[in-house]
Amino acid sequence: MNNQRPAQARPVMDFSPGSRQPMINKIMDKLKKHVPVSRPVELNELRKAAERFENKIYSASRSQLEYIRKLSLKMLELETKSFNVAINSLPSSPAARSRQSLRSRL
Repeated sequence: MNNQRPAQARPVMDFSPGSRQPMINKIMDKLKKHVPVSRPVELNELRKAAERFENKIYSASRSQLEYIRKLSLKMLELETKSFNVAINSLPSSPAARSRQSLRSRL
């Protein structure tokens, strides 16, 4: 008697054709905050990148909940990285800024 369990099929996420578009739009909004886009060609490339990114997460997800969770975490990472870059580019304190400006004048 064979006691092996059959391979589990990957659950199919039931999305209507347009239901993933709002998430792509949110990804686009985040990307536009961090990537300067001035020409329609650049905007089109950014949209393609957002679609590829979303599709990669969609393909790797086993449920709608996992899909939403993964996308949310990735978008939060993007915001956190941007915030950290901005913080690290500031002088450490007002006193440090004033000492730095005093030294530059000498």
